[in-house]
Amino acid sequence: MKTIILNLIFLLGFGLATAQEGVTPGTGKMPTDPGQVPSLVMERFNKEYPGASGNWSKEEDNYRVEFTDPKSRMLHVIIYDRNGEVIRRENELDNMEYPGAINDYNQKNYPGEQLRIWSAEEKNGEKYFYTKRQSEVLKYDKDGHHLVPKDKSAGNKRTGQKKAQSR
Repeated sequence: MKTIILNLIFLLGFGLATAQEGVTPGTGKMPTDPGQVPSLVMERFNKEYPGASGNWSKEEDNYRVEFTDPKSRMLHVIIYDRNGEVIRRENELDNMEYPGAINDYNQKNYPGEQLRIWSAEEKNGEKYFYTKRQSEVLKYDKDGHHLVPKDKSAGNKRTGQKKAQSR
């Protein structure tokens, strides 16, 4: 009898843990049934990547697809608007596809860590690189130079102003 009760408690706990609404791992985005993706978006994706299938999610009014290239085994993310226009493309890169300055920075500041580098291109043509590290995103310009987040650089300026005022 104890075994049955313990199994029921385990199953109930497991059911509650997995019954939460599904979120695409690593994105915080709700998964979307491909049947709910507008036909213009699906047509564009299928034209550019015939035979590829991905995990779809909704990102505000836009549609995000994550998929793995079967040849390179690298991940790709594309954000489409509802009309099938590309808002942003993100591509996981191997170490020969990005500027060496990124490796130099990472080895100096995060020795021993293996960071996955991604390229991103916005609709306006802006290109940059980034990597996710624990709870932060490190961003690099198109030449591989590390970009300091605006809030951190503003904080440093404020600190400098306080020092100057206290003299």
